Amino acid sequence: MPGSGKTTVANMLTQLGFKIVTLGDVVREEATRRNLLPTDENLGRVMREIRAEGRGAVAKLALRKIMEAGRLCVVDGIRCVDEVSVIGSVAETKLLAIHASPQIRFARIVSRNRSDSTDSWEKFKERDRRELEIGVGEAIALADEVISNNNVSIEDLRKTVVEIVRRWLEGFESRAA
Repeated sequence: MPGSGKTTVANMLTQLGFKIVTLGDVVREEATRRNLLPTDENLGRVMREIRAEGRGAVAKLALRKIMEAGRLCVVDGIRCVDEVSVIGSVAETKLLAIHASPQIRFARIVSRNRSDSTDSWEKFKERDRRELEIGVGEAIALADEVISNNNVSIEDLRKTVVEIVRRWLEGFESRAA
């Protein structure tokens, strides 16, 4: 969900050699191509329009970037299991869900002050509803692992993330051998 800490976790993984592909950037690029300002409303509309082409459509648009990133690629911003399937068609995948309470996520969104941020609780809840409508809840429920990012230190979060991802990498390597 927005503000849960996905990008923070993705950035942690660069320390293990991962490249990051952000699905939200695909949506932002499409909004720019359409000469739209990157507001929450515009990005939400563009995201829904892209996904109207199929629930894995955003991931399909990102596949070239994902393949260029190489074997160690973290895709930030999965919103539905169809996106995982699209990525899984070209690479071995695992889905890590980062969870945080609505109150904590709202505080993070307000503080990050991006063009698509809001300081309105009602707009925040509206955005959550939009995300849930496109399937993020199912993706979270079906994730290979879920990390709670409520009231944990950045160092504890990093240790948990690194432990999980190293275990996954060992599993990938043992199957490849």
